[in-house]
Amino acid sequence: KLLKKGGVRLSKVTHDLNDSIRDFNKFVIPQIQKNQMMEGKIIQVESKNPDELRDALDVLGGIDAWKVSREHGMQGISSRIQWGKSWDTFTIRKTRHTGIKTEYAKRNEAISSGNVLYPTLAIHAYITRRERDTSRELISLAIADTNDIFDLINRGYCFERENPDDGNIFTIVSWDELVKQNKTIQWWHIDQTHKLRDYSKMYKKTLRQAKNRSLFEFEGVI
Repeated sequence: KLLKKGGVRLSKVTHDLNDSIRDFNKFVIPQIQKNQMMEGKIIQVESKNPDELRDALDVLGGIDAWKVSREHGMQGISSRIQWGKSWDTFTIRKTRHTGIKTEYAKRNEAISSGNVLYPTLAIHAYITRRERDTSRELISLAIADTNDIFDLINRGYCFERENPDDGNIFTIVSWDELVKQNKTIQWWHIDQTHKLRDYSKMYKKTLRQAKNRSLFEFEGVI
């Protein structure tokens, strides 16, 4: 599907990526800095690197941004923006209907190998709406270690969901479960009284049962 932007025809993937970069800069980075959720500086890959290096870091390494600290060095970051409702989860694309290798497979291989570059930090943020207007705002965000997220996946503290639009399957790990399993996670919600959603009843459900539950809206998940 092609979309028009400023007279230029863009693929849906490119359009989603551009919107994600825009909102990561506009909403996520300022909130992280305001609440001192991460030391050092965040530099987005897409905005600072030549095309060849940018594509290699994004496509091969899965790195969307860098955490840069003079004291502790650099770490790669994977980021995901979702628009609409906050579901208090990290989502990782597990399979594509095209059969192309996904971030789930790439990340598992990188973690197992021990010598391949991958993002050691993950950020997932939820924003009220995608369309540009002054009423848009950040609902929530979380930062966690990639290894901790995959540890929960490999131990079954997750469930799967199919995107009905394209047949891609996502593995889902809740922020609440990371807290319960004593993993390092920082999260922020616009409602200071918010309690994290508990999805533990979903863990043993089959994919077929899970995908029939209206839990997730996949618009904007890239």
